[in-house]
Amino acid sequence: MIDMHIHSYGAKAAYGFKDYYGNAGPETQEKDFEETYERFRKYNIVKAVVSGSLKSMETWKDWDKDNRIIRGFWMQYSHDDGMNAERFERLLQQGKIEVFGEIGAYY
Repeated sequence: MIDMHIHSYGAKAAYGFKDYYGNAGPETQEKDFEETYERFRKYNIVKAVVSGSLKSMETWKDWDKDNRIIRGFWMQYSHDDGMNAERFERLLQQGKIEVFGEIGAYY
């Protein structure tokens, strides 16, 4: 099974919030990764497109011992992560971005 829509959050502010139903989310990036990875194992998810900032993707990829993560890039604004066309192309060539994961411009 392949999951095509996972987020990796690197910002400290993203953790500990409650969802619509009052369920608290993970408190740290590491806990978020561990819980997500446990679900990969439980539901036999062999690959997952995970979108996030370049920094959060690097961290998640470092923790990904089973090579399940396909690196996506989540871009809310045109200047996120100091991105421009040349840098984007270089990161693709280096394998640091494998999928242009999510584009927030339409919001």
